[in-house]
Amino acid sequence: MLEEAQKFFVDAAKDESRSIYKKDAFVRSSQVSDVSYKLAYALNRGGNTFEGNVTISFYLTAEGAQSDEIYVDYRGEKVHSLGVNGTEVTSGNPFHDHRVYFAKEHLKEGSNTAIIRFTTRYVRDCEGANYFKDNDDGEEYIYTDCEPANQHKIFPCFDQPDIKASYTLLAVVPKGWHVFANSPQNG
Repeated sequence: MLEEAQKFFVDAAKDESRSIYKKDAFVRSSQVSDVSYKLAYALNRGGNTFEGNVTISFYLTAEGAQSDEIYVDYRGEKVHSLGVNGTEVTSGNPFHDHRVYFAKEHLKEGSNTAIIRFTTRYVRDCEGANYFKDNDDGEEYIYTDCEPANQHKIFPCFDQPDIKASYTLLAVVPKGWHVFANSPQNG
């Protein structure tokens, strides 16, 4: 059992409320830019959890590449694996206090890539990936609410309004489910 528990990282503060402070957000946005996400979800029936994988591409300034404070926000259940620029992180505690930290020895000035495989809990409070089972039709429904500071309740990301990002999405869902997604309109 101990061997199985060591195959993933768990945030001991996952049930606590944590936020990024304004000064920290300003520093991070001065160090991180050109962000994009490739998201893949396996949405499950039953209303408990779903699995995901995100590839995060981002640019770091020279100062950012030397920082011990480069992280993505994440208020999820587990981080199963973390890779940064081709290096698999297997030790330490990179996932804590609603953040997944990228060690500076894995980062570089310029383009960087992090790949995170994760498990997230569905919520029922309209702040994240919401699960709802309709008693009238017996169907299960999932929808997201990503107001500012709610995105990291779904997947690991730079969750602050001044770090804009593009994304691609792949959703694997049970037979009979339909997926609808939107994105900002240009112009």
